[in-house]
Amino acid sequence: MCGMKRDCGGAAAILGAFKAAVKLGFSETLHAVFCLADNAVGPLAQRPDDIVYMYSGRTVEINNTDAEGRLVLADGVSTYCNSFHS
Repeated sequence: MCGMKRDCGGAAAILGAFKAAVKLGFSETLHAVFCLADNAVGPLAQRPDDIVYMYSGRTVEINNTDAEGRLVLADGVSTYCNSFHS
């Protein structure tokens, strides 16, 4: 989709920071959760009124199909809290 190239900037910055840490020999354990979404158009794309099951077990009704980034971010935070956070 036109104009969506800037959306991947955050993930690219984190990946670059991880690569730099490895090259510099950083010895601490690092974790990253990449919250990635595909702005696809097609018969399987999200539609208004769809119900989505989140990683946390909650359900979300889609009112705005432009919210995919926020939905994926919520799943990423939930994944991090359950997998890496003590």
